[in-house]
Amino acid sequence: MKIQFKACTLEHLPALQAIGRETFSETFASQNDPANLEHYLQQAFSIEELTKQVQTKGSFFFSRNLIL
Repeated sequence: MKIQFKACTLEHLPALQAIGRETFSETFASQNDPANLEHYLQQAFSIEELTKQVQTKGSFFFSRNLIL
């Protein structure tokens, strides 16, 4: 099996948003008030915010493909 990493582009934002929200929630939900956590997730992982981050020079996001 090979793993291939590719730089994320704007077309990958919905997947990046989903994995970001999921992993942040799994990691920090027990340490936060649910309403505060939801507010943070809405702001930090909005399509607008992720667009800015993906387009920032020197900022990189990657996705992986498994090749079986």
